[in-house]
Amino acid sequence: MNNVVLVGRLSQEPLIKETSSGRKYVSSQIAVNDRLKETTYFIPFTAWGKNADVIERYCQKGDMIGITGKLVTIITEDENGKSRKNVFVEVENVELMMTRPISKENNIEEDIEEEIEVDDKFWEIKDEDDDLDDEIDKLLNEEEEE
Repeated sequence: MNNVVLVGRLSQEPLIKETSSGRKYVSSQIAVNDRLKETTYFIPFTAWGKNADVIERYCQKGDMIGITGKLVTIITEDENGKSRKNVFVEVENVELMMTRPISKENNIEEDIEEEIEVDDKFWEIKDEDDDLDDEIDKLLNEEEEE
């Protein structure tokens, strides 16, 4: 079973990207504290579909979020021909744990009422897209061709 659950703060502004086919996704990092080792881990993640839309619109550096998903490993070559292993979380669900008020212009309940369940300060977004693996493979192939 490949399942990851993380809660932490966004350590960088979400970066909005688009595939050549026009599909939008968001890349960022989540900072997760390990209290036993007294250290912080910075874990990269990628979100697609509705999750990407919500992160793009409502999240910024420093916001507390929870993500669930799976670990994905991609092996690429750098400009010197060295293989590099990139590991990141492919987000399947995201929870926004708002620490700041939502302005009237960004009213989640009105804008995406059908896509979320509202429970006080926590919102859970579930991406219904089943073919994310195919999209990631296509994206990797496009990057290799460039």
